[in-house]
This record gives sequence, C-alpha cells and structure tokens, in this order.
Amino acid sequence: PYANLRSYDSIEPKSYLDWFRGFGDGIKHALGEHGVFVLNIDSNIIKGARQIFPYEIVVYLVKEVDLLFIENIIWNKCKSLVMVGSKRPKGIYENCFVFAKDTNYKWYPDRVRYPYKEGSLKRMRSPLLKRFSRYGGSEGHKKWYPNPLGAFPKNILDISSETRRVSDLHTSVYPLKLVDWFLDAFTDEGDIVVDPWSGSGTTVLSSMRKRRRGMGIEINRDFYLDSVRRAKTLTL
Repeated sequence: PYANLRSYDSIEPKSYLDWFRGFGDGIKHALGEHGVFVLNIDSNIIKGARQIFPYEIVVYLVKEVDLLFIENIIWNKCKSLVMVGSKRPKGIYENCFVFAKDTNYKWYPDRVRYPYKEGSLKRMRSPLLKRFSRYGGSEGHKKWYPNPLGAFPKNILDISSETRRVSDLHTSVYPLKLVDWFLDAFTDEGDIVVDPWSGSGTTVLSSMRKRRRGMGIEINRDFYLDSVRRAKTLTL
C-alpha cells in the first residue's frame, strides 16, 4: 500500500491505478453478497506533494467497478517517526476504505463498542436539548442514557502499530487488533476472509483467532513461509 516506498513494492504512484485495475473485477466477483472489501492503503510524498493514488482507486471502484463506498475508517497508529525538516505534520494514520456491493452488508456495532469517556458520562447526567440530539420535532429536552455495552463505534480506530518485531522479513506488519476489529464488526464465525496481498499473514492469523476461514494470497515466497511460521506459533 505504499507504492514504491518499500522494498517489496515497486509500483510508481503514477502507475498505481493502472496496476490496481487488474484486480477490480476479481474483487467484486469474489465479494460475498453480505461482505465488505477493506482496502488499507496509504500514499507517499514526492517533491513535497502527497500523492493521490489511494483516492483514484476509491473513484475507480465506485465509478467503474460499481461498488458502494461505505466508509473511510481511519487507523490512528498513535505514533510515528518525526520527519526532521518536513513542512507538514507527522503522519500517524492510514486509510481503511470499506466497500460493499450494496447496503445489505453485515454490520455488528455492538461487538466493537468501546468504554465511554468520563466527559461523555458527565454530559449524560444532564437532559439533552432535542435540537442538539438529532431527535427531531420541537425543541425540548430528552433523557440520554449510556449503552451498557459502551459507546457507539467511531470511524477512527486508535490502535498502536506494532512495537515489537514480529517478522524478520516484512517491515510493515499491521497489528492483529486492527484486523480483529474489522472481523468483529463485519463478519461472523465461519465466514470466509480473503487477503489477496497477504504479506506476513496477519489477516489469516486474525481469522484463525476469530474462528473465520482465512485465506491469504502472497506472491513473495519468503513472506509466505514467514506467515506459515507465524501461524504455527499463534496462541489462540
């Protein structure tokens, strides 16, 4: 997802969309009627300008492949290297674009709720004006109660990137917790989960933990063998 910034990825940003077109129809064909396609992708910076190929892919999947663009879920990695001399804030997030064939995709928000902040609980102790609560109708007050399962999931995921070296070969291993969130939110036990760019096998490992049927496709044999090693040492 980093164009030509990694040793395993040699596609120039200006050619990235043309390369990705080879997968578009296959993605739609493989996608289940109630499934989603999640594209974790980040752009790079060339001569001071951030490249736009991730957004070109979004337009392509919507306009040409005829998928629905459901949401951009931001993965806040919570940390990043400081770019000395850079004329921009340091980047600490990546995009997780979510697509589906229609609006009948699976979605389980209660599984991915998170604890309320104390400030939110404090506001709930006071009546809320209807005009501020999206309740509709005339102005007035309504009660606002916390859900016992936690706050409704937001489209920003605060999940720290890997702090330990989990692979001696792959330099951009994303955390199991990130995949866990998407599997909890959009799939059921027994569902098929396919990663066509499997890398170090994190998606398959998460599928094993979550009792999904995970499948990974990887062109690099060393990465494949490394993912097999990780699977054999996984604690379920």
